[in-house]
Amino acid sequence: MIQNCKILINKGYLKMKKIKKRFHLKNRLFLAITLLILVSVSAVSITCSIWYQNYYIQNVSKKNQAIVDQIALNTGSYIDELSRLSLAPYYNANVMELLETVPDNDVDKLNKKRDIEGFLREVLTIPRKEIIRVYIFSDDVYYSIRTPHNLLLADDYKQSDWYQNALQSSDIQFLPAHIESENGYTLSIFSLTRQIRSLNANNDTLGIIRVDANFDGISNVLNPIALKTNCALFIADESSNVIYQRSLLSDDVQLSDFLPLIKGKNGVNTLELNSNEYIANIKNINKTDWRVVELTSKKDMLKDTRPIRITTAIITAISTLLSVLVTSLFIKSFVKPINATVNIIQSTQNG
Repeated sequence: MIQNCKILINKGYLKMKKIKKRFHLKNRLFLAITLLILVSVSAVSITCSIWYQNYYIQNVSKKNQAIVDQIALNTGSYIDELSRLSLAPYYNANVMELLETVPDNDVDKLNKKRDIEGFLREVLTIPRKEIIRVYIFSDDVYYSIRTPHNLLLADDYKQSDWYQNALQSSDIQFLPAHIESENGYTLSIFSLTRQIRSLNANNDTLGIIRVDANFDGISNVLNPIALKTNCALFIADESSNVIYQRSLLSDDVQLSDFLPLIKGKNGVNTLELNSNEYIANIKNINKTDWRVVELTSKKDMLKDTRPIRITTAIITAISTLLSVLVTSLFIKSFVKPINATVNIIQSTQNG
């Protein structure tokens, strides 16, 4: 009985050994080729996916930069139109003549003030409603306004930085955007100043003209531009004063957090804030220290590539399965004659 069990065990062992030898080559070939296919397909798929994401980001960034460049150009044109207003006194010979003279008595002084301020009222009749105040600072302060209150001037306004800067440069000067509050009335404005030079002696400065404007004109340029989720569009000056802003960023992200990050930058930039990356398209506006900035969340930008990435993954998976199936059939047909040859040799050896 024990002898018969040993014989059966030996026969089973020899049979299993025979099967193992028979299929050893097939299994190794199948495993090696399958791994090669998986590694190759995965490497190509991942590389193509990364390449496509980078290509997509570059493409979208270029399009956004073109939009930002156009915004900067339109805003610059708008600023140029306002700056031409500061040249208005040169087109009125009577005003230039009055600025050249110093009244000897109160009557002449009153007449001079009446004529110059009448001219400034005419200037404010232009259809640009964003122009709210025009001043000429000379031997006196002449002005015309559209607001409930005029500019609050200190007695020593001639010592102010904006006034001194205007006196020292013949170019137009921009004052930082600021907010004025008076009697519950709040006004967000920016200003520009320019010297008024004598027509008879170009080196003589007759006064300073100052134009105050609100942001309605700039808003009219930027408001029609559509924003996507987690995007923002704003204009800020070099002093980090925000002149215009529109944001669809998440509530925990503040535009003020980006202001230090954009200093000195231009073109397409990648910014990191709170472990999130943002693509910033930046363009400086000519003749000002302003810059247009469009922010787009990189994570949200890549959401647009998700359908293509899912499709690519499905195609890759199907291709891999088909490759493995074909490989299995090929190995089976390839190993079959080898196994037959091995069987013949073993039969010959066993007599």
